[in-house]
Amino acid sequence: MRSADNSTVAVVAGASPAEANVFAFGPTGAAVCVNEAPAAITDPGFGTEASPQLALSPDGRRVAWKTADALGGEVFSRRVSALSTPLEVHVTADQNFTDTLNDTGVISFFGLDKVGMLVGEPNGAGGMENSDLYLATFPASGSAPTFQNATNTSGNSAAPFVTKGEIDTSDGIYQVPGELGFVYFVSGSSGQGQIYHLDDATGTNHLIRDGIDELNFVERAGANFVLGVLHDQPSQRELVAIPFDGTLPATSLGMFPGSVTISPTAGNVAGTFAGIVNVGGLQQLGQVFVPSGAGSLYQTPLQFGPTLGFDGSGEVLTSFQATTRTRFVSWPLGGSFYQHGQSLLGHVLPAN
Repeated sequence: MRSADNSTVAVVAGASPAEANVFAFGPTGAAVCVNEAPAAITDPGFGTEASPQLALSPDGRRVAWKTADALGGEVFSRRVSALSTPLEVHVTADQNFTDTLNDTGVISFFGLDKVGMLVGEPNGAGGMENSDLYLATFPASGSAPTFQNATNTSGNSAAPFVTKGEIDTSDGIYQVPGELGFVYFVSGSSGQGQIYHLDDATGTNHLIRDGIDELNFVERAGANFVLGVLHDQPSQRELVAIPFDGTLPATSLGMFPGSVTISPTAGNVAGTFAGIVNVGGLQQLGQVFVPSGAGSLYQTPLQFGPTLGFDGSGEVLTSFQATTRTRFVSWPLGGSFYQHGQSLLGHVLPAN
């Protein structure tokens, strides 16, 4: 992985997954072996619910990584630029976290010397459950880190941490780009789940919505997350825009009957969200430009998909099934469909 300032790359390499090291290197000079002894570091951990399991500070000067064992995993961290003085720190050691909180993941940085991580238990599906998000801050003096239970669903606010939390990665936890915080869902019995925005600048958790039965999807649209949520009573499906800036309020983009689903969905960095609205076996296409709230719904039912994304101009790009073949069209906000003369092989892919 690469640091945010493009100065440093960190990799995992070794004789085997059971005997691996973390190396950091810049554009010149030799690579630096960060951990003191080979350990069970299977890989950076991308592609799972508990990923990433290797993290690099924005300036490339501190690394955090996870080692695995039969019971779970442990987090370590070390400053790359002064290896001779600070040794690697066992962040999740028993004096900080009880051994019943025996696994960790979703390791990330919230600043140059502040490591964020979920600590809890494995959920059996490559993710975490019974977790909270903790922050470990490393003082410039090189002394032991200080800890904060940032989400504190357990009510256990000071180390040593002994109580299990309520966050499960299968419910959804999403880091705001730029080390600005997290948006996460805490499920509850009988449709009483809650959605929070953790603002890293203040350490404050803002309750965005409660009485939530399901979190269906999350897309990025500009400087916002767009969430699809199902309210419990009454059964309604809502599109909610949550700005990355924790000082700004969330905005409702639309309410639908609970029987309506929106899938697939897509978002782009310009700020547009698009989704196929499924109503009683019929499909309609909708889009909204989140910064202004302007939107359009193409109400003529068509058999849309599987493609939904954006063309090179940032306009919604989709496909639908015609009588004899699949047609590909772009749809500008407030405008009409215009059809592409070919299937755009190698250009149009289903949105992930």
